[in-house]
Amino acid sequence: MKINKYIENFASRGDERTIVTVGKAASITLYLTYIYLIIIMLYKIVLTKSFESAYSDVVLLILITVTYLISLKSNKDYSPEIPVSIRGKSLNLEVSKEGKKKRLIQYFKDSVVLSISISILNCLFSFYIDGKSFYKNTGFVKEIISLFIMLLAFSYLYEIIIKEKKVREYDKFLKTMEDVGEDT
Repeated sequence: MKINKYIENFASRGDERTIVTVGKAASITLYLTYIYLIIIMLYKIVLTKSFESAYSDVVLLILITVTYLISLKSNKDYSPEIPVSIRGKSLNLEVSKEGKKKRLIQYFKDSVVLSISISILNCLFSFYIDGKSFYKNTGFVKEIISLFIMLLAFSYLYEIIIKEKKVREYDKFLKTMEDVGEDT
């Protein structure tokens, strides 16, 4: 990509430390943009008491994420990072059945944490938007339970598919690095 060449030629002048510094600065900018957009989305939702006002921010978050992931994958020097759980803990990278079993348990724990968090946020938003009468709705408890179960199922499947792919990519990367090390 032309922009990558421009950054390498202009910003680095051949110095690898500068490339790393520019990459860290870009990552910090990305995270700050995420935080800003999330705060703005919450502000719009609270102010208008409607989720519709935050749709453009959600689209922007998705576009930023897709652009970031495409740029990562298109980088020829890309090396996969060690897959981590939601809490930042490194996953077990063993290729054995025992290693996969440990990862599946970790994926389930992460899915439960995510599902509980989103369900609590949903309750808080319902409380704020609908007022104090939301708990009088007899279907509310059913909605929360069904939301929790749906989130748990989808997030668990997502964790298995995406994280296992990352584990395979990382294992493949390590094997190629070992092969390169043996050749020298």
